Amino acid sequence: FFRPEHAGDKELKLAASEGVFAFHTIAHNQSFRSMDCTSKLLQKLFDEKFACARTKADTIALNVLAPSAAEELKADLQDAQFISVFCDASNHKDLKVFPIMVRYFSSAAGVQTKLLEIETLPGETSIMVSQYIMSTLEANEITSKLIAFSADNTNCNFGGAARNGKNNVFARMQDASTHKLIGIGCAAHIVHNTIQTAADCLPIDIEAVIVKIYSYFYIYTVRVESFKEFCDFASVEYQRLLGYSKTRWLALMPAVERVLKLFPALKSFFLSADKCPSLIKTFFEDACGELWLYFLHSQAALFHATVLQIEGDSKTAIEVHKALNQLQTRVQDRLQQGFLPSSVRSMITTLEEQGEVRRGSVTDVVRNFYQTCMSYLERWCNQFDEISGLSWASLDTAPLWDDVQKSAQVITSEFSHVRLEENALFDEACNVSRYVTTKKLDEWKSQKKTVGERWVEVLQHFERNDVPCGNMKAIIEYCMCLPGTNAPVERVFSLMNKV
Repeated sequence: FFRPEHAGDKELKLAASEGVFAFHTIAHNQSFRSMDCTSKLLQKLFDEKFACARTKADTIALNVLAPSAAEELKADLQDAQFISVFCDASNHKDLKVFPIMVRYFSSAAGVQTKLLEIETLPGETSIMVSQYIMSTLEANEITSKLIAFSADNTNCNFGGAARNGKNNVFARMQDASTHKLIGIGCAAHIVHNTIQTAADCLPIDIEAVIVKIYSYFYIYTVRVESFKEFCDFASVEYQRLLGYSKTRWLALMPAVERVLKLFPALKSFFLSADKCPSLIKTFFEDACGELWLYFLHSQAALFHATVLQIEGDSKTAIEVHKALNQLQTRVQDRLQQGFLPSSVRSMITTLEEQGEVRRGSVTDVVRNFYQTCMSYLERWCNQFDEISGLSWASLDTAPLWDDVQKSAQVITSEFSHVRLEENALFDEACNVSRYVTTKKLDEWKSQKKTVGERWVEVLQHFERNDVPCGNMKAIIEYCMCLPGTNAPVERVFSLMNKV
């Protein structure tokens, strides 16, 4: 009738099972209400003593899992020499929610991005946000370790592309800091906004057409069923149309691609409709409508691939800077060569023969499109020039001592709590260069290892063999904790919307 003072193996195993199940419920955003039923089912199937209903699951989450995660993060932040911070705002029902995330590098686990705090604020002025961030960092005793702030490229966060203003979050954080901070706007937003801005220069507002077509079918079953008949007649396989939002990075290309696949059926459907929306009717009556749709799809694919390349949580600012440079080079090449996809060229030839278009007018629009892309990228990507000196840390080649030394000088001049012994650092850099052979680089490339994973392998190799690498580790922590996008915060918002 009395519980033993100490739990035995059986009790501990049962408690662990209940804890794992509570964690599973949280990880999959399931309601605790479902636990009332599921817990009873598990009792019957596996262990009659198992009990993890709504109240108990909630208690485990709040009093066991959450404190444990917080303690683990606090310990990691104490060990880390450098951290970066993310922040953004989102309306969640009637609340304006501000999550704060931190990024740091561990030689054991690699690049880590964790949620530090999440609060609601009565507004989103630069004073409110900056004070909220700095007070949170001070409470966790990591203000001296902060090296970068990453957020969306809004005027409130950075004061515009030129960053000349003082009444923004980054400027206020810089004033409150004892050392120089690096401001990193979201590169994914930059890439998305580039293609969006250039698309506005086309003769047809493709984005508006995509949204209008999607809205026409969105919740209307009768219209969809009628459209399916047109698909059968046009020998086109019906596929559900995709929505598009100006704030969704990866939505443009798939939405355009879907309209292109269904174009013959869509054109026939809308031009035969009694009450076709004027915007859609004008688009399908325009002989050049399909031409500009193909052109935009071709260009959107380039930007889409770049966003996919840079949006990962573990991506560093070094990798993102390289990807943005590659994107600028490709757009510049297209501008210089007047690149047109083969599908567009053949359509121009056909339309010229029909007297519907002049090739010169099309090439003028295309040139303006590429120029707009270049102008936007040059204006917004210069923020990453500040970290160009860290490119050696990408481990695309064996690092050179001159590059390592310059990075060490930057770190020691800004952070008084970091002490680097130059003689030892030189030996460590040489050891890294010897480890990073051509064979090793080919192996990493074939395994598709990220930059963070490469450095984890290098540092763990030296630690296992008792080879000193503390100085090099400090520099790598600095390089790896610099983010390139604000995507981790956006993922928090996505998870919140499922709750």
